[in-house]
Amino acid sequence: MRQVRKARPLIFRKRKETDDSFLVSSTMQIMGQVYKDSIGTPLTERFVRDQLNTSQETVIVERVNKPIGYYNYSLYSPERAYFGALILLPDAQAKGIGKQVLKHFENQMQSRGIRTIEGHVQTANSRAIVFWLKNGFRIVDMPMRGLLAVEKELSPLPKL
Repeated sequence: MRQVRKARPLIFRKRKETDDSFLVSSTMQIMGQVYKDSIGTPLTERFVRDQLNTSQETVIVERVNKPIGYYNYSLYSPERAYFGALILLPDAQAKGIGKQVLKHFENQMQSRGIRTIEGHVQTANSRAIVFWLKNGFRIVDMPMRGLLAVEKELSPLPKL
């Protein structure tokens, strides 16, 4: 009889300064080529650090005390959030983890009264485009400078 392994739970925690080398290296590894193919210029560590530092919050995703990815976002109005990035290491991709992370983020935003999540996806990142569309996001504008604007309307939490 085949033994079923129970998936280890995901842990979400705020970014610490000691996470920065992981954040930069994983972003460069995952997004380097797709960024260049979409935008037309190489992704640089300085650009990655600037994006991380201008996001309101970066959340590290861990499994078994090891970082496997991160996401970041900013709240820019009482009901709107901008999803800056969702990066998962290759071993964590195509296993439903991205969907779990997104659901966690959506629940977090709903509890804060956020009604709309906005973001951008590089036009050359076909896997990410499919992911966002499968998870309820819609393309809201024509591609511009290698980016597709996407957004999702969240249902308000039921009142108790």
